[in-house]
Amino acid sequence: MDLIHVRSICARVSHTACSMVVEVIAMAKPFPLKPKHPERICWGCDRYCATDALACGNGSGRTQHPIETQGENWYVAWGIEPEPDRPNLAKLTP
Repeated sequence: MDLIHVRSICARVSHTACSMVVEVIAMAKPFPLKPKHPERICWGCDRYCATDALACGNGSGRTQHPIETQGENWYVAWGIEPEPDRPNLAKLTP
């Protein structure tokens, strides 16, 4: 099953030039569109670690959820639709 994966891309020279990208890959967990407390989780991979227990080991801080940087309807601008059965999760169109 294909799911949405959102990750942060940072230039190696400057960590100020970070941006969010959407990838279509097989993930262990679905990506929530409107999580209740996005600030408590790192959204950089499908581990969804707590902010005080980052397991990626990449030396960086927490990756923010797009709702934190782009607002509540971020997924509309990205062309992502909610699943009909589970409206809080992302749906991919083939």
